[in-house]
Amino acid sequence: MLHLLSNRGKLGGNAKRRRTPIGQRRPPVPGAPAGVACRVARAHSLALGVRLVATAAGSSLGKQKRKVEVVLYTDGACSGNPGPGGWAFILHHLPTRKRTEASGGSSRTTNNRMELRAVMHGLERLKRPCAVHVVTDSEYVVRGMTEWLPGWQRRGWKRRDGTRLRPVKNADLWKRIAEQMARHEVTCEHVFGHAGHKENERCDQLAVAAAQAAVANGAPEDLDPETTTDDEELP
Repeated sequence: MLHLLSNRGKLGGNAKRRRTPIGQRRPPVPGAPAGVACRVARAHSLALGVRLVATAAGSSLGKQKRKVEVVLYTDGACSGNPGPGGWAFILHHLPTRKRTEASGGSSRTTNNRMELRAVMHGLERLKRPCAVHVVTDSEYVVRGMTEWLPGWQRRGWKRRDGTRLRPVKNADLWKRIAEQMARHEVTCEHVFGHAGHKENERCDQLAVAAAQAAVANGAPEDLDPETTTDDEELP
């Protein structure tokens, strides 16, 4: 199920991601297609000024059956690619309004792995199955959760590269996320980074601090066993 919600005021130049220092990434496209339900042309979504809210592929949700109980805000940061990086999440339990923050980092990693770890650790923190709404500024995370996962799993965690099949990048983390998606009812929302979103900004601060602490403390590396780069993923 894909809903388009008004997101006016967040499409200006101030929505672009900084390339330096830690936390650099390209400005994401908010109209990424959700393969579980329907496709929205990116140019059309940009013209309308919308943000993506989509049911995650492989989620136990299928169709929205339960009211969202937990909102999971996430972000990842990386200085260099690879380089020192950090991840962070905020779990907001709506019925009690209780919030939990957590973060971590690595002395050498990639931005995509930090984005994935934020979602993975956030979902794994939940003690019981529930309806979770994930809010992230990573198009890579949203498209993976809403569009690419079923194909990766059908092909034995392989992705198409032209006529060839290659190992899915960061498959070790994606597999753990897939397990949590089968456990929870998951929806995803894409927002702009550095555009005034309170929880996204807070996660960014935590992730940057975690990356800096990882360097100071000599934290171990966290790299994809298959590659050491953070190139764009393919379905």
